Amino acid sequence: MLTLKKINNEPNNQNSDLSVSQLNAEIGKTLAGMYSNGVKVFGEISSWNKHTSGHKYFTLKDESSQIKCVMWKDKSLSSDIQEGSKVIVSANIRVYSPRGEYQLDCLSIEIIGIGGLFLQYEKLKSRLLSEGLFDNNLKKDIPLYPNRIGVITSINGAAFHDILTTLSRRMPVVDVVIRPTLVQGIGAKEDIVNAIIDFNKLKNVDVIILGRGGGSVEDLWAFNEELVARAIYDSEIPIISAIGHEVDFTIADFVSDLRAATPTAAAELAVRSVEDLNSRINFYYKSLNKNIFKKIEIERIRINNLINSYGIIRVSDHLSNNIQKIDELIIELDNKVNLIFEKFNIKIFNLINSLNILNPENVLIRGYAILQKENEIVSSTSELEKGDIVLITLQDGIISSEIK
Repeated sequence: MLTLKKINNEPNNQNSDLSVSQLNAEIGKTLAGMYSNGVKVFGEISSWNKHTSGHKYFTLKDESSQIKCVMWKDKSLSSDIQEGSKVIVSANIRVYSPRGEYQLDCLSIEIIGIGGLFLQYEKLKSRLLSEGLFDNNLKKDIPLYPNRIGVITSINGAAFHDILTTLSRRMPVVDVVIRPTLVQGIGAKEDIVNAIIDFNKLKNVDVIILGRGGGSVEDLWAFNEELVARAIYDSEIPIISAIGHEVDFTIADFVSDLRAATPTAAAELAVRSVEDLNSRINFYYKSLNKNIFKKIEIERIRINNLINSYGIIRVSDHLSNNIQKIDELIIELDNKVNLIFEKFNIKIFNLINSLNILNPENVLIRGYAILQKENEIVSSTSELEKGDIVLITLQDGIISSEIK
């Protein structure tokens, strides 16, 4: 049991209540006094993070509990630490006052083995590799221009926002189907599997993005489950995995048809940008023109050679037939070119219309307005206070107003 004394820095102040900072300071003193000789704690490494400053931050856990740890850069390690390592930590107990958290201030770390999760991961990875689930020759191609993209992720996470924002920016005309899914905790692996099965039953998307943001090994563990790996492998629709950060690799990444470093990168891999599409159209247009003129020039040279050849009088009928055939070829080529140009014009027209629909200036013409406070767009009344000066942008000008 901790015993705390109340602090009063002002002798004449009758109020004996503790401030938050004072309370945290007293807890820190009490813990330091109780464990003045330090402690040795056995546990498993999780969320290992070596900061650019050189300091190391991590969590030490066992089957039912965990504690935050820090090891300053002036303390050296005898060997490399990795996720899942079982260690004995020699440390002092301290309180990190800004968050009111107690943590271990580590003096040394002794590795004694590898944790259970890491062994499970390596064992399953080795088995699935031997079965051929990671074979690159069996991976499905990602379509160049998908019409509809399925997204399997939690709608409460940052990955959801990153994927939608990137898809909207790069190809605003593509359709996106969201399947809200648990991505960690109890029931997550079953929900992920069901989401993949749902898309395959409906067959309403061309490619699937399976993603979530970063986290600890435990947070990402649903994507290391055999059930999820086999569902990805059995999917008839190609799957792009986007799990965690660039340094995170899960079993799902190895089985998926394409692995992206982040959810944002997955969205960029799933669709080409509007600029890329325009570049390709221009390339095909120039290439088609070049081939057409080249074909015409070849035929023109052949005709001239026939006209200037010996015995032209006796083959006049044959020449006339060839001239007529060339004319027919030119007409046929013109018709094909016009048809191709018409298709490209329709696609470009549809893209322009889609972009115009998303143009905020067109929204203003329909009677809407943009509200700004200190050059920032206001999207909620919670961002406004009485007396704020705001700018209201209409289709024909800007007015200033005060919030009453």
